[in-house]
Amino acid sequence: MLFSDTNVGVVSFSSYAKTEIPFTSRQNVDSIKSSVWKMKFGGTTRMDLGLEKTRKELFSKQGGMRRNVPDVLLAITDGKSDPGEKLFMSIGLDS
Repeated sequence: MLFSDTNVGVVSFSSYAKTEIPFTSRQNVDSIKSSVWKMKFGGTTRMDLGLEKTRKELFSKQGGMRRNVPDVLLAITDGKSDPGEKLFMSIGLDS
């Protein structure tokens, strides 16, 4: 992976969402692996909160998103959204 050409961002989500690795961080394979291994998992599955934080804090100009590269999102979840989750349309991810 060529990190001069690639930005990696990670947002974790359960009952709240947290940006674990912003696009603007200094990145190399070891620092990304280390950050991912330190993440805590468990709790509820509020995917809507994770997607909303991703849109606002990563996929934005302020978050370091670059217009000349494709936007790619990989979502890893247990597949069980919890009650109370917003519809994707309400957070601007319907298009």
